[in-house]
Amino acid sequence: MKKALKDLFGSKRALSTMAGLLVAGLAKVGLDLSDEIALGLMALVGMFVLSQGSADKSKEAVKLELAAYEKEAK
Repeated sequence: MKKALKDLFGSKRALSTMAGLLVAGLAKVGLDLSDEIALGLMALVGMFVLSQGSADKSKEAVKLELAAYEKEAK
């Protein structure tokens, strides 16, 4: 459980999502943000999370390809 929480709080995607949810929640309870600003911030967070996920997926694909190449070379 402790490792899972450490991994979660070490993840850029998780932290960004939490920040976006925090901004959305604060905007609902009275933070003086216009709807346009809150929506823009949430859109930026969403774009970051999606792009970070894509980058992580690409990074994993390269690692797997490299491992297969190294295995083949032996």
